[in-house]
Amino acid sequence: MDSDDMLQAIHTAYGLDCTRLEAAVYGYAAHSLTSTSQSTNGLWSFVSSPDRSVGFWYPMSAQAFNVLVTSNGYKRNGMCAADFGAAVTLTALNHLAWFTNDRLQERVERGEEPDPEELTEPGRLSDQYHRLRAWVLELAEAGHLSPDDIAGFID
Repeated sequence: MDSDDMLQAIHTAYGLDCTRLEAAVYGYAAHSLTSTSQSTNGLWSFVSSPDRSVGFWYPMSAQAFNVLVTSNGYKRNGMCAADFGAAVTLTALNHLAWFTNDRLQERVERGEEPDPEELTEPGRLSDQYHRLRAWVLELAEAGHLSPDDIAGFID
């Protein structure tokens, strides 16, 4: 996929959420590495589902990464880049859904009137997470990704 196709696929999958989701993916990826000698800087690619409704980023700077997820204790030396990218994208989507939900609840509790789009944002992000998770599991069942590595990372 060339860069124009990749940008179109990202925008088709995540619309206006794509910029902050992509930033969250890069942040979670960097935070998950066990060694400062490893880096996810450089080129990343994006894989989209056949219908382009979801997709995930993955780093192209290495074939595999040593990761530690401090929130659940998952540790893996040599997690392949595609598994790592799928897991990090799922994590970023999940956290954005919860963050936007919490932010919305705080505004309502303060008596502020959220705009109509804000009311649907947490549900939209949650739906995207579940669609991506289902597609990633399909890829894992087909042997393209490791279900154990992804489940360990995100659970």
